[in-house]
Amino acid sequence: MKYNISSSLDRNVIPLSVGIIQAILLIIIFIIGLVGNILVIVVIKRYEISSSPINILLLNFVSCDILSLFILYPITIIVKFGLPVYPFDSSFCSFEGFLRQTCSIVTILTLTVISVGRYDAIVPPVHKRDHVITQLRAKMFVVWTWIIAFIFSFPPIVGWNHYIYASEFSYCLPQCLHSDRNQSNQSTIQSSLLYGYLLYPLVYNLPLLVMIHNYCNIFRAIQTKTDRLQQRQGFIIRKQSKFLFELRTCRIMFTITAFIMVLMYPYILSRQACFISVGVNDTFASGDAYSIIMSFLGVLTMAAPAVTPAILPLMHRRFKREFYGILCSWTRSHKIQPLIYYVKAETDEHLIRSIDGYIKRNEQRDNKHRIPQDLQEKPANVQAWSGFSFSDVVTRDVRQHNIENHGS
Repeated sequence: MKYNISSSLDRNVIPLSVGIIQAILLIIIFIIGLVGNILVIVVIKRYEISSSPINILLLNFVSCDILSLFILYPITIIVKFGLPVYPFDSSFCSFEGFLRQTCSIVTILTLTVISVGRYDAIVPPVHKRDHVITQLRAKMFVVWTWIIAFIFSFPPIVGWNHYIYASEFSYCLPQCLHSDRNQSNQSTIQSSLLYGYLLYPLVYNLPLLVMIHNYCNIFRAIQTKTDRLQQRQGFIIRKQSKFLFELRTCRIMFTITAFIMVLMYPYILSRQACFISVGVNDTFASGDAYSIIMSFLGVLTMAAPAVTPAILPLMHRRFKREFYGILCSWTRSHKIQPLIYYVKAETDEHLIRSIDGYIKRNEQRDNKHRIPQDLQEKPANVQAWSGFSFSDVVTRDVRQHNIENHGS
């Protein structure tokens, strides 16, 4: 069934002044999102920590944001600056809608898998080793998120529903009940409704419920384990520090997820209301107020790619210092590696001095988590912790090897 898209590529209904304000906001979001997400990838890849399950998922999430920023945002910004009509034909509109829908679904599904990984790391007992999210499974989940996104985004390309230009949002979306109010073909309307009834509950509402369930149980388990740790004075420092590391990672990912959901879900709810025609009448939906409100919801959801690079430096000190280090072109000796890293040095003397200085700083910073003396005397790998996170992994074997071979 061929659909006449000419009525959907009409003049932009957003006032020019409002469009310019939104275009400026999108330019700021574009710069922050593009530069910040590239920095996240550089930090993770530079220090060879991309093989952990959480970072594999994070790389997929960030890469999806960069893809949407590169291709979709410039088009929307150009249209927002007062372009009278959509500058491309219906084929490109279908491509834009397909890519936008795919990236949106991949974002939601990846955040859902990350919540499952955090649930698996914190809620099960400490001795449990059969984790749901392993390195191999994380890669499989990445593949499946894209496959599922393609499956749900492809039907409008082949005729089940259609991607049309929504002038209130200034970009192309799946057709809903109010996308073309003069549409006389009832079968087209029914097809649009059926597609929406399947799309939003399965790839938006259901993952949201899974994330709410996971994080509610996570924070309940955190409270229980925290009380237990406070009651056990002799708790093994390694297990305690592992729990604190998982706790901080969970807090960071929960904050990122919460902000993205707050930004995206008003728009998602408006699209669901459009499909099911609840609370939207034709008089209001055809007015300027409706168009302006919907346009700001569209800008709000397009701010989601800037969340991750904004939250990570605020909640993770090493990411913050590494971001500044890359931007300011610091020397290698000034760089602090994120999460867990191995001490690297160009000379043996520098290596030994770095290890000794690091241990001394951590012991002075927080005596509560000081490494026991019996562990320090062992030649095996010794891990030092500070505050509520793993600190850097100091390899005593490397130091002992250099002392024995170089006599310094």
